[in-house]
Amino acid sequence: SALADAAIRATKVLDQLRDKSGMSEESYESEPATERQKSFLTELVQKKVRDESTVGWWMENIAVMTKDRASAAIQELSGK
Repeated sequence: SALADAAIRATKVLDQLRDKSGMSEESYESEPATERQKSFLTELVQKKVRDESTVGWWMENIAVMTKDRASAAIQELSGK
């Protein structure tokens, strides 16, 4: 779980490239992830993560992720 968390935090650099027009950084970072993000993350985790304890960690945390964190996780897990 520490590795997954480190990967999520490390990809925040990619946020600098994302267009957040019309939205303050604080509101974007604190808004809950969309259902579409959660669904896609769940699908990615099921396809990409093999360790059961890590899968469990992801499933617990997807439900409470912010848009910002979910976006970073999607980028990391999809290899983009």
